[in-house]
Amino acid sequence: GLASRGRDSAGMAFRSPKRNPNTGKPTDYRGMWVHKAEAPSVAMTGVINGYLTPSTPVVMMHTRLATHGANNKVNAHPHRDPQGYGVTVVHNGMISNYLKVFKALKVKAETQCDSEAVAACLAAGGIASVVKHCRGSMSLIWTDDREGQSRLNFWTNGANPLAFGRLDNAKHGPVVVGSTQEHLVKAFRKRLKSVFDATEGKHYEVQPDGTIESIYIIGSVATYVWPRTYHYNDTYTYGNKSK
Repeated sequence: GLASRGRDSAGMAFRSPKRNPNTGKPTDYRGMWVHKAEAPSVAMTGVINGYLTPSTPVVMMHTRLATHGANNKVNAHPHRDPQGYGVTVVHNGMISNYLKVFKALKVKAETQCDSEAVAACLAAGGIASVVKHCRGSMSLIWTDDREGQSRLNFWTNGANPLAFGRLDNAKHGPVVVGSTQEHLVKAFRKRLKSVFDATEGKHYEVQPDGTIESIYIIGSVATYVWPRTYHYNDTYTYGNKSK
């Protein structure tokens, strides 16, 4: 279901309650584990059942079309914040001023990918920091270890679509978030009992009990900057797109 979103690399992040998914040994680590592949999302299918269990509370998956940086595991999503606070994010879009963002935050990037700037902002000051510093096209899904074990966040500035819904029960079922309603319908079929487009500028928080809270972030739409031209030699010309 994710393959059409990008074929250069794939990755997933998930919480493992008590055991290291790589060794099977007990662990006290309660943060997000990340597994990446320098290949399309089909490369994930062989490891999903080995990593995920019915008790896994949160999972994020991503497929990448390489824009900034080489196609390798380091630049693949999900990205962690370079400050080390425990933010894990997947991003659909491009950040036009990502180098300026790192400079403003006085943070050294650990990848070549523009999306890492989003992770740095989320670590520095949450979605308000993203709105303050980042310009570009952004639909984001993230977790922050400082918020607890099972909270999931998502937000879009309107430049890229973002949809969410519930499985099995329209009001109380597990929450799923994806690029478009179409992707969710194709992925989950009859299990998808409700589906909505995310409102641009709203920060949605999925609580541990499955309830969804939201708040509008002032200035979100002003972050929407779309590339007028794009070249695969990493040369970009950007301009504002009116809304």
